[in-house]
Amino acid sequence: MTADKRATVAAVVGDECEGLIARYTDFQWRSEALSGLREKLPDLDSGDRDVVLMRLANELDDHLDLGILFYADAERRLQLLEPLAVSVDLARDLGYHRLADALAEAFAACRAAKMPGLANRSGSRGSFLVAPASHRPTLRIRLARWMVR
Repeated sequence: MTADKRATVAAVVGDECEGLIARYTDFQWRSEALSGLREKLPDLDSGDRDVVLMRLANELDDHLDLGILFYADAERRLQLLEPLAVSVDLARDLGYHRLADALAEAFAACRAAKMPGLANRSGSRGSFLVAPASHRPTLRIRLARWMVR
């Protein structure tokens, strides 16, 4: 995040919100960091606790509709459910019991889901959009595709 980008965001949403966005972006949310986060939770300030809550809500959003199973690396994402299990405990430790229950249910649903083949998975690491049959790429996109061939 550059200072210019941060200033632009702050001008739109305010300094407090921009500060949370910056903290969210910088916050380490990897399986290695998660394992020790529960012990650090009591020492976190209110801003970092808010960031943990936002991260937990993001995990629920990613898993609630079995979304992780539609990525090309779905198998890897399923393996990450084990280290993510601490998310349930974090939500409880923060006092958000309904969030903890929802996370546990979403993780269990992802583990139990049986997905047919890779045909409905994107080759990209991010989410994707399935265009309607009536969609026609612009001339620029068609030319770019033609040049790649």
